Amino acid sequence: MSSAAGEQGTGNGAGAGVAASETSISHSREKISLCCEIILDHFGPIAAQVASTLLQRGRLTLRELSRFLATPTIHAPTGYIPEQDDVSHAEASMFDAWQSAANGASAGGSSSSATSWSTPLKSQRLIQQTLLTLIQHNICWHARALPNGSLVQASMDDSTSLEDAFRGVEYFQINVEEVLPRLRFGAYLNIAEERFGETGLSSVNTILRNGKIRAADVIERVSQQGHDREHVEDIMRDLLYYGYIQPSWPKVHTSARDRRISYEAELVSRTRKILGPKEKMEIAETARNSLTNDDYEVWFSSKREEKPVRRGLGPRKVTKKRKPNGRAQKDAKGSKKAKATNGKPAKRTFMGIELSEEEDGGEEGTGPKSFSIDDTIYIRINHDRFDVHLRDEFILRTVEARYNSQLARIVQVMLHLCTGAYDTIPSARDIYSNSLHVNTLRQKMPLKMGLKDAFDHKTMKEKLGSDASHDSALLGEAIAILVGGGDESRTGQARRMIGPSEFARPNKHMGGYSQIQIEYRNAARLMRHAILRTVIEAQFGANGLRVITLLQDLGKLDEKQISKVCLISMSETRDVCARLFAAGLLSLQEIPKASERVAARSFFFWYVDEKKCISWLSDHLCKSLARLTQRRRHEQAREADLVVKSQRIDVKMDETLLRDVERIRLHRLQETVNIISLAELRAWQDLFIVSSLPE
Repeated sequence: MSSAAGEQGTGNGAGAGVAASETSISHSREKISLCCEIILDHFGPIAAQVASTLLQRGRLTLRELSRFLATPTIHAPTGYIPEQDDVSHAEASMFDAWQSAANGASAGGSSSSATSWSTPLKSQRLIQQTLLTLIQHNICWHARALPNGSLVQASMDDSTSLEDAFRGVEYFQINVEEVLPRLRFGAYLNIAEERFGETGLSSVNTILRNGKIRAADVIERVSQQGHDREHVEDIMRDLLYYGYIQPSWPKVHTSARDRRISYEAELVSRTRKILGPKEKMEIAETARNSLTNDDYEVWFSSKREEKPVRRGLGPRKVTKKRKPNGRAQKDAKGSKKAKATNGKPAKRTFMGIELSEEEDGGEEGTGPKSFSIDDTIYIRINHDRFDVHLRDEFILRTVEARYNSQLARIVQVMLHLCTGAYDTIPSARDIYSNSLHVNTLRQKMPLKMGLKDAFDHKTMKEKLGSDASHDSALLGEAIAILVGGGDESRTGQARRMIGPSEFARPNKHMGGYSQIQIEYRNAARLMRHAILRTVIEAQFGANGLRVITLLQDLGKLDEKQISKVCLISMSETRDVCARLFAAGLLSLQEIPKASERVAARSFFFWYVDEKKCISWLSDHLCKSLARLTQRRRHEQAREADLVVKSQRIDVKMDETLLRDVERIRLHRLQETVNIISLAELRAWQDLFIVSSLPE
């Protein structure tokens, strides 16, 4: 049973009709296996067993979950497996027709045998405690639903009876989008330390270890680690102001699908007439708007039409500070740090870029310093905000590899200037950035940029003449290169990472446009294609890479054209296309010559289905990560006694307590684990680019 089956809610009328018309959400067996391995690493075998059942079965009640866990099973933690690896029956019959017409070799798949993965779990109290732990760490959704699909929103206060509060049936469901980011927790801590120092590192680490926690508890625990309490409060305020942490709103604990079905069921119950297609479409649109408002209410307590008021941030109480006496003021002005900045405090920098007045905190009454955090709210980590930094880092790597480090530096400044703060929370799934005026970019560029090194001196002198030494002219040429040199074709627009804004006006001196924006979708597509071609070359060889690259560039081609352009024989072309089709990377388009649709009198064109390629690549990376995790755990289990002994305090103080053989074994284990960890790092980075960036 697939996870999609469990996610379909109950409902009547328009709610059920719209739910059935939506694309079912299911997860591949590779992704489910990876999620189980992650939960096993972070929470132990019992949590992994509960999560595996929910991932395989979909949304379940506590009674159903207990029944499935108490039943012995021999199935591994895998998802729904189609009959021919996500190949439809129409495509399979078309492929058979092409084989019979071309007399090609047949390709078959092998099925893996299921093995025993877990033992029965009969303690319902233990299952409840495990569910509470998963809910605490935002991994498990839970919702109490009525038979018509609407959710119970009753709150436990004095006016609420137990009968009203516990109506309906409570369902539990695993949120995969909260499991996979746990691979990037180390990167999140590194970003927090780089952006907010050791205090920010301790604060983010405390929140990650607790899932959901009150802001006052975070401040108290971090203060007990030796950090100044006022500084911790300021760091927590900055983390909430810039969106690195978010308030834990009750609606976030329910899946968007359940909330949509509930909104539709509520709208249908208010209608007292037979619903037609137009009314059903209006109800579906209203439900989608309600979901958008829910996402807005997580961050803002005001309505969308009003001035944005951030949730959890209140106006700061300004207290008068005692002015220092004459001698203290004179000493402050005469300090070395004050002399270096003319008596003004030095501005902080991030990624080598000087922060603006508002970003650095500003004066009293502006920026984050004008707010104070409400320490009574519950907070959680906003993975999407940390993912923005990872996305920017990968974009910079791509620009540097494609052009040079100087142009990557320009893009780095652009990425920093296009990041929102109070009224807009940036997301890693943004399609494009905010508009940026070229003059603003020129003013924010560092003084010692070294743009001359980005170009050939002789060529630039011939093109720009006396302006070749001016930074404005060089910046304009750099922007023109990043925009694509005026190539407005479809291919040129798809390959550029920087594009003109919709408000841009022609500008002859600054790259041809007055306002520009970063095309995140194009950048993600270029990075995905690079990863896809690397994996295809490793699995299918150079001929497979040639075929995929050709079809991605030119579209649909038959085997004769592929053979002619790729310079490979017909037999090799058929073999490569057959293997790529069996993997789900290629698709067939049949065009009959007559109405009989005879295979011998038909054209067969190969083409690349981008969605299938990305799905195949994501599953491949998930399988690699799961196997690397299993291998690391196996290597550590082989030397478990030695690992326990090396963690003793006396052994840490004096390594001579270990024998020579034990030291050699421990050193060999550390090298093996380091190699596996490095492979895991590369794999989750590729998986992040493939699955977490806009398509």
